[in-house]
Amino acid sequence: MKKALIIFILLLTTYLVFSKLMDNKSAEHTTDTKIAALDSKEINDNKVTEDVKETLIEPPTKSFKSDFIDITYGAVLDNEEIEAVLKFTFSLDGTFTDTRQMTHPKSMSGVTNGTYKINGPELELTYTDDRDNDIFKFSKTMMILQKDGSLRTGTVILTAQ
Repeated sequence: MKKALIIFILLLTTYLVFSKLMDNKSAEHTTDTKIAALDSKEINDNKVTEDVKETLIEPPTKSFKSDFIDITYGAVLDNEEIEAVLKFTFSLDGTFTDTRQMTHPKSMSGVTNGTYKINGPELELTYTDDRDNDIFKFSKTMMILQKDGSLRTGTVILTAQ
């Protein structure tokens, strides 16, 4: 019985040692694979990090070159919620004209004006009090000059005409 127990202990010990060696080799291989994958991930992460840094360094906006502009911007909105044509004409004296023609959800059009101020990439429009409040609901509007020269106000992109 003692011989059988000794043989069993030797076999169990041999099995455990062999398993441990195999696990170490497998772990080394896995570690090598993980290191290679990590190196690859670091390269990809560095590229992503560089892309993010580039995005952070270069915002999607640019500043206006002067305090006053002489240009017309426009947009055509054509979706389920609204069908309209918008046109903003800016003058060098700090005034603007806003022309809107809407056909959906209801037909209406109007023209109003006001003043604007430039602060970096921001363009703040202040409408006159005598505007048609059904068409021009807000007394102020903020626009942002984009890198490509377009203006963004909310989700609407206005392009130079």
